Amino acid sequence: MKHKKRRAGSRMLSIVLAMVLMVSGITVPVQADTLPAAEESTAYEQQAENVESTEHYQESENQESEIQEPEEAVQPEAGETEQISVPEMVPGEAETTEDQAAEEKPYVYFQYDDGRIQEMDENNTFTLNAMDEGTFVLAGTDKRPDWNVSAKVYTSDIEYTEHYWVNASGRYQPADLRVVEGYVCNADNMGEVFQRFKINNVSSNVEELKVFVGDQEVSLDKPYEMHGTDSGVAYLKARVKGSDEFKKVPVAAMYHENISGAGSIQNHAEGSKFTMESEGEAVFKLGMGEDKQRLSKEFKVISKNVALEDFQVTVPSVWYIDSWNPLGGYYVGITKGNDPDDYNCSFTPYNATNQKLVWEAKTPEIAEFMEYFGNGIVPKKAGVAKFHIYSQEDKDISQDISVEFKYKYPLQKAESEKDTYELEEGSSKSVQITPTPSNATEQRFNWSYSKEGIVEVTDEVQTVVGNVNAPRKTVHTIKAKKAGEVQVIGTPWDATADCKPVQFTVLVSKGGIVPDDTDYTALVKEDIQHGMDYLQKEPVNAYGDEWNIFTTLRAGGTISQENLDAYYASVSEKLKTGLTKLRATDVARVSITLAAMGKDLTDIDGVNLMKALYNDELKMKIGKDTSNAPIWALIALDCQNADIPKDAVWTREKLIQHILTFQTQEGGFGLTNNKFSSIDMTGMALQALAPYRNNDSYPEVKTAFDKALEHMKENMTENAGFLDSGKENSCTTAQVLTALTAAGIDPLDKSNGFTKTGNKNIVKNLDSYKAESGFMWQQGQKGNGMATQQVTYAMEAYRRFAENENRLYDLTDVMDKDTAAVKSVIKQIDAIGEVTLESEAAIKAARTAYDKLTEAQKKLVTNYGKLTEAEKKLAELKEQAADQKAADAVIEKIKAIGEVTLESKNDIEEARAAYDKLTDSQKKLISEDVLKLLEKAEEDLKKLEEEAGNGHVVVSVERFTIGQGYIHEPVIVPFEKGDNAVDILKKVIGAENWVGEDGSAAYLEAIKGADLGSDHVKVPDYISEKLGGPTTEEALENGKSQEGDALGEFDYSFMSGWMYHVNGVEVGYGMASYVPKDGDVLRYQFTLWGYGTDLTGYEYGNTDPVLDICNKDEITRVMAEVNEDRDMLMAVPAVKAAYDKAVELVSAVITPKAEIETATENLKKAMEEAKEQMSQDKLAAESVIAKINAIGEVTLESEAVITEARTAYDKLTDAQKELVGTENLAKLTDAEKKLAELKQQAEEDQKVANAVIEKINAIGEVTLESEAAITEARAAYDKLTEAQKKFISETELKTLKAAEAKLKVLKQQAAADQEKANAVIEKINAIGEVTLESEKAITETRTAYNALTDAQKNLVGEDNLAKLTTAEQKLAELKEQAENQKKDQAAADAAAGKIDAIGDKITLESKAAIEAARKAYDALTDAQKKLVSKETLAKLEKAEEELKKLEDNNQNPNPNPGKPESVKMLVNEKYGVKLEGEGLTSDMELAVTPIGKDNADVEKMRKEIASDKSVFRLYNIKLTKNGKEIELPSACVLSIPVGKDYNGKELTVLHCSDSKVEKLTGKVTDEAVSVEVKSLDSFGVVIDTPASNGNNGSGNHGNNGSNGSGNNGSGNSGSGTLKGTGAKTGDEAPISVLLLMLAVSAAAFGTAVYKKNRQQMK
Repeated sequence: MKHKKRRAGSRMLSIVLAMVLMVSGITVPVQADTLPAAEESTAYEQQAENVESTEHYQESENQESEIQEPEEAVQPEAGETEQISVPEMVPGEAETTEDQAAEEKPYVYFQYDDGRIQEMDENNTFTLNAMDEGTFVLAGTDKRPDWNVSAKVYTSDIEYTEHYWVNASGRYQPADLRVVEGYVCNADNMGEVFQRFKINNVSSNVEELKVFVGDQEVSLDKPYEMHGTDSGVAYLKARVKGSDEFKKVPVAAMYHENISGAGSIQNHAEGSKFTMESEGEAVFKLGMGEDKQRLSKEFKVISKNVALEDFQVTVPSVWYIDSWNPLGGYYVGITKGNDPDDYNCSFTPYNATNQKLVWEAKTPEIAEFMEYFGNGIVPKKAGVAKFHIYSQEDKDISQDISVEFKYKYPLQKAESEKDTYELEEGSSKSVQITPTPSNATEQRFNWSYSKEGIVEVTDEVQTVVGNVNAPRKTVHTIKAKKAGEVQVIGTPWDATADCKPVQFTVLVSKGGIVPDDTDYTALVKEDIQHGMDYLQKEPVNAYGDEWNIFTTLRAGGTISQENLDAYYASVSEKLKTGLTKLRATDVARVSITLAAMGKDLTDIDGVNLMKALYNDELKMKIGKDTSNAPIWALIALDCQNADIPKDAVWTREKLIQHILTFQTQEGGFGLTNNKFSSIDMTGMALQALAPYRNNDSYPEVKTAFDKALEHMKENMTENAGFLDSGKENSCTTAQVLTALTAAGIDPLDKSNGFTKTGNKNIVKNLDSYKAESGFMWQQGQKGNGMATQQVTYAMEAYRRFAENENRLYDLTDVMDKDTAAVKSVIKQIDAIGEVTLESEAAIKAARTAYDKLTEAQKKLVTNYGKLTEAEKKLAELKEQAADQKAADAVIEKIKAIGEVTLESKNDIEEARAAYDKLTDSQKKLISEDVLKLLEKAEEDLKKLEEEAGNGHVVVSVERFTIGQGYIHEPVIVPFEKGDNAVDILKKVIGAENWVGEDGSAAYLEAIKGADLGSDHVKVPDYISEKLGGPTTEEALENGKSQEGDALGEFDYSFMSGWMYHVNGVEVGYGMASYVPKDGDVLRYQFTLWGYGTDLTGYEYGNTDPVLDICNKDEITRVMAEVNEDRDMLMAVPAVKAAYDKAVELVSAVITPKAEIETATENLKKAMEEAKEQMSQDKLAAESVIAKINAIGEVTLESEAVITEARTAYDKLTDAQKELVGTENLAKLTDAEKKLAELKQQAEEDQKVANAVIEKINAIGEVTLESEAAITEARAAYDKLTEAQKKFISETELKTLKAAEAKLKVLKQQAAADQEKANAVIEKINAIGEVTLESEKAITETRTAYNALTDAQKNLVGEDNLAKLTTAEQKLAELKEQAENQKKDQAAADAAAGKIDAIGDKITLESKAAIEAARKAYDALTDAQKKLVSKETLAKLEKAEEELKKLEDNNQNPNPNPGKPESVKMLVNEKYGVKLEGEGLTSDMELAVTPIGKDNADVEKMRKEIASDKSVFRLYNIKLTKNGKEIELPSACVLSIPVGKDYNGKELTVLHCSDSKVEKLTGKVTDEAVSVEVKSLDSFGVVIDTPASNGNNGSGNHGNNGSNGSGNNGSGNSGSGTLKGTGAKTGDEAPISVLLLMLAVSAAAFGTAVYKKNRQQMK
């Protein structure tokens, strides 16, 4: 195409304007927020390098060519934001005047990489082929272009891809041959289309292709060889028609395929990058898309195996859990990469073929490694995750790593929106739980339930699929499974910030009704125990502690006699001061407490407390005191049913009438009058009046009582609680519950009116006040003493009501017991005295007597603690005695050694073995002197043996080479001084079987009886196949030389005969010359072929083996050990099997070493386990013997001891029973006979009574099935005469009565018992394999089990309980192990920290740190050293080596030969970026990638600069090694080219990393700015907004000016270069210079017009 006349004119005008602007110093600002895209910046720089002062435009063939004048950019006036540019005319556009030039539309042209330009033809079409390289350019506008030129390219008949012929940067990307249509529009406004055009993709006329890797041509016949995981980049060269030259095919025109083999190939900037996944071959194809059938070439790659030597996995020490993977349903973990928060793997050598690693999670409950989808190390919860990593190729190449996971936002607090949720059966409802902080990482809970099967609460993490960083929420849902009421507790998964559990109640209804299946008996007992746990820590030894003492004793607790005596003494002291100093409430409180202790209230150190009350002998008269006085006086007088004289000041009737005077009109009772009442006082008044409610003698009581009940009902809250002074509290409710149970009113019976909707009642209300310790007065408070006292005794009052026992304050059940029996037990306990081993009989008698008491009687035994302490002391003494007995036995063995001779060996070894079996505590009982006797005996024996030349050798006699196995299997043979190999052999085979010469020249010709006969000859195949020796047939053909059954030389072969080997070595001298050494292994072997070659694999005179025959000395030695105790050991199947296998493998001769070693270990293990079992058998037998000896004189009380001994004996194995012996068994049998006789005598004495006792005892633990037994026992008792009934103790009668009462209760709770038991069984079974994480489940299960009643526990069963107990024991062991491991890890980490502190660079100054690290490591135990990784230890050892070299040479270590060389500088040749510093090596590369204005890092940089500043040289810079990004080895100096115009200036360099922008300052030298950096990422150089200094726009700053003249540097219109060096903004330019430049401009203008006109004329 020709340029029109107006073009030259307008261009000259542009030049003039530009010159004027330059001289006048006008600056056109480049805005800080309009930076160029990376692709544009690159294109501009390439263009600037290729465009010369004149451009060459070449059209298609047969078109004219012309030389165009350079076009230059025009600067706008000062203050303008647009540059004036004159774009070339769009083809087909009508000619316009110069004034219209500025209004031209944007247009497109194609710029070749070599600088040529192609414009569209008249049809808006570009004609290109696959060998063309270049960029489509949008000129005439500064708006961002968006290229849209694509079409479908079919890869098969039905499959296709969308191919883009022009990429986002405008680059031409050819595919097949076709015409494609497209357009370019405004990237910021897609509706604004700048230009529509076509690309006619024509044939490149390529006739021949070649594939190259580097400079090497490759093909199927010329394969490319590589090692391991090395990679290569393949590219194509093409020869076009009519040419002999091969030129490189543009990467964009190429395609690739993997034809076969374990390789992969992918796109690369220079071609196609291929790698091999394993050793072997692969075939790849490269081709051109324009004709895939014809233009393609295959080539082969061969990869040789590179063995892995080592690897290093690095992980962050701490990693914060945050993001969630919604697709996988787990947290986002540590992925592979080069960032500090990534894990990274490096391999030695770097190109090892098999780089697959196996990750073995040691703490799978904390984290696992997920290889699929690159998930990496995925955490499950916070904690220290440990992994053992090993090479798939070689397990011995391994590494242990650990990483601590923490929640990024720990859960500090969680609150449920509601306390109670109501659902219908089968429905679901969300639970709103508010977390603190609101964005807490882990918001899930472990949900537990007071009852199983009613509801299920689930947690679901919800977030946006596909976006792991999107906000997420945890949804908690209740699913109602069946009707009922349940308490739900959610224990946070995240316990790191001590977040407390959430708790709420769920009511599930069916048809609107919520069934109440609460086990109130269990609930109440659990609360009583909870209160007792609190009260056990409260004082119980002085006046004022009454309610602590009363509540504890009444609820079944125990108080030491010392404390009870102290309390009694303090009361006595108080009473001595006079009753007139006490009020009625004081005396009543003390009386109730003393009654609970079983004291007679009419005689407390001579004071009659009952009289003090009924005769009003007090400080304040009852009639003048508050209502408390008559209420508590009446309760105290009734607690032991006191006898009150008719003439007493206060009879019961008077007290009742006085109490009634405090009742208000509403029905309540007041404290000081009958005007104002409280529920507290009403409850206490009813407790006093309860015994008289249904007494016809006091009709007014029932009326008043029922009125008070109605008053209480009216004042009950919706929570079934009560208020006092306007506050709902536990104490008031406790008084009501105590009053109701005293009156026999069931508070749970809805008909009585003391329940509320939703199954709310007084018992549940009190239970809700349970604090972490004790009970609280009001909700939300901590537990306190008064509330705990009152709730606990109120719950005890309910329990007594439910189980038909005495009222809380009816203490006659304490006084009604057989006090003689109690006193007798107390006396027996006191008689024990100081505990010795001789006290056992007295202690057992006291225990038997105590156990026969009823539960109520037991509570009256005030010195029970003495009994338990005595039993504990006795057990300790017996254990000590057993230890002493064991120690004495060893001492006896040691002392029995006497004078040491060679014959003492067995005694010494037996003594040592006995000592080693002792426990540590038993060893302490052996004095140092005795132990020294043993040690000296061992030393003396060793000296004697050395002097005597005595010892033992292992001997075997073998004939494997003829297939007849052993003549004599391995045995241990003793020798004496002077013995030789002849003597030793004769001891084994018998001297009579020796055939040959004797004496100093002894020679073994044959062994008699050694040949089993020719029919047993079977020559092993290896002799003929490997050694060329005879086959079996040939050996038999050769025949025998020896007579009879003798086996010797020349039998079956002319090379046969006997040889002997010592310790695996063929001895080169005669047997008579061999001097045995203790422990030698002598193998006498028959050789068939090669004079021993068939035994050793070596030919005579040849040092290289012809056959691999491994050493079998160790397995021979172990076999000999088995034969030492053959009868016992071979009776063990495992030993026999292992021994037989050893015989088989040794007899085979050529068995591989690995199999021999395995067989050796198996035999050794089986033998050791068998010996250990024998040792355990002996211990088990001795334990039973001890139990038999402990029986002593047989009495009826001996039954337990005898039974224990018999049970223990019956549990023994037959082998263990033999060790017990007939004599000890006879002792046991005699004792059993004697016991039977005693029991027969007792049965005759109490025959009739015992029949009834049997029936009573047969009742056992009362269950529903006990009814028949109870009825039968009662009938049998009633039939007895009075005389016979005397043989029935009070205890047994009470047992019958209690069983009858219990049966009534059990009928009510039978169904609930089974359900409770089943729930616990389920929890036990759910424990599974015990780990440290099982603690919560085990604790909850134990708590649940302990909360069961005895009946419920029986339903759980012993087997299930044993499972739980075993789990608890296992957990305790694991916790102890974990604690030890934790301590070891801490020590190891400390040492590793010192090693890491040495640093990577070793200097002479590093010595102190290295020595400190070594000292720390050496101080570790062996177990702790194993926790220090081999890499860390290697680092220390390497540092020590380098330090030694430094000290030796007094200079830095030389580079390690064979490794990459150290370099001072790395250079990126393409962009001229340089990196200088320590630690750089020749195998590192500096990767530089331009980044565009849309890059997030550029956006951050833009915010850091002022509006009069610009940023250029925008690069992302990385340091790579083996294709992987690595961190800087040290602080380095980074140099970025900026151009010579900035030489000597200081510039700011922006460094963006991890979303932070760092400002660095550097000076420009040699056209580059240099700054010190510690890390790499995105960089940009800040400059003043360019004026006319040759740095306008975003072109090639500083290099031949600024290319392009688009507004703000984003356009690419014009192709000249502006080499501006004019005055800067504000400079004063001389007018002469201005005039001169105007003149020059005018002249240039005229010349250009003239030339242009001449061209047009042509």
